[in-house]
Amino acid sequence: MILLPLLLATTLGQYEPDYPPPPPPPPPPSSFRYRAAPPPAHDAPRGGFGLVWMPLGVTGFSNASGVSGSFPEGQLNFELRAPQGGARLRAGLEYAEVARSMEIGLKYDYNDRGQLRPFVGVALGAGSFDPLSDWHATVGLSAGMDLFVTRDFFFSMELKGKHFSGDTQRGGGWFYDPFGYSATQTSFQLGFGIYL
Repeated sequence: MILLPLLLATTLGQYEPDYPPPPPPPPPPSSFRYRAAPPPAHDAPRGGFGLVWMPLGVTGFSNASGVSGSFPEGQLNFELRAPQGGARLRAGLEYAEVARSMEIGLKYDYNDRGQLRPFVGVALGAGSFDPLSDWHATVGLSAGMDLFVTRDFFFSMELKGKHFSGDTQRGGGWFYDPFGYSATQTSFQLGFGIYL
């Protein structure tokens, strides 16, 4: 007798056994292509105009110059740099007790975004040294290292060689020869710079 009401309740849908609820559906698979990209890191633009003051220097001349010994020397450079890359346009003034010069040239920093930046440079200009008072064309090569403490402030050291042009005697007469004068100048300088 008990089976008959159970059968009727089951067939009519009134009796429901206690089954656990179905598990929730699994989450969709995660993939990097469906995630939102993080916002790009935006650096503030770096300074483009630089002042490089190198007051701690020493310079010497070849024997052909007639100047012997070493002399203290200072240098002031103005530099222009692009927002990216290691190339710089450079204009500089040098002064020692026995020599003066002005140059314009190119400087290239390697490892442009690093803290230590070795560089090379080439420059053309004009200079004079005692006992000669007239100015001669110069060509210079330099190499050095910049140590950037912040993005726009750095310490610098530079080794520079410079060749003076002049007159040379050929065939009994004097002719202007841009590379005929054998006087050279070598200098080593320490200083600091800042980009604005």
